[in-house]
Amino acid sequence: MHPDPDCLRTAERRRAFPRAFRLTGALDLAALAAHIGAVSGSTGSDPGVPGHDTAGHTRGG
Repeated sequence: MHPDPDCLRTAERRRAFPRAFRLTGALDLAALAAHIGAVSGSTGSDPGVPGHDTAGHTRGG
C-alpha cells in the first residue's frame, strides 16, 4: 500500500487488511489513517518503494 489516503480508503473498502492478516472482524485503522494523513502530501513519493511514486508508477531511470 502507498502512503496515500485514497489507497487506504480502497484497502478499507475491500477489507484488504483483515484478509491479509487473516483476521476475523473489524480492524481499527485510526493510527494508520492518522499517519498517512500526516505524510501524504509531504514528498509525493513512497520512501518504502524506491523508484515508484505514490500512485505506484515507476519513475524514470
